[in-house]
Amino acid sequence: IDFKKKSYEGSSLFNYGGILVMGFQDNDKIPESATPEEYLGAITESIRDPTKRLDVVICNKKHMAKIGEILGTCQAVGRQPPLFVVSTRDPSSLPAAPGGSTVIAVSDWRDAELNAKREVIRRSS
Repeated sequence: IDFKKKSYEGSSLFNYGGILVMGFQDNDKIPESATPEEYLGAITESIRDPTKRLDVVICNKKHMAKIGEILGTCQAVGRQPPLFVVSTRDPSSLPAAPGGSTVIAVSDWRDAELNAKREVIRRSS
């Protein structure tokens, strides 16, 4: 989930075998941008689908408030919560993460991709 579509469009994660990557642009100034209901709906659907495993959510600091909602869904259906990778200009300014979540703060989309790949590999072994 990112303000800029280009942040994730060229991501190497789309070429990583065996995983489904969904990208959502969250920019109020762009009409075709995803609403919070749309991206949270897709995330919730993935959590509730027993044929899928949600390993990672990459988002901006703006989306930290949504982590609690995602954790609540995971808890309600008995699924392991994803790793949250939060991209922000200043990782040291990241607010405290909601209880039960693992959050990694990065300042670069490439670092977010690297952390996501590591988590997918870790959960697949």
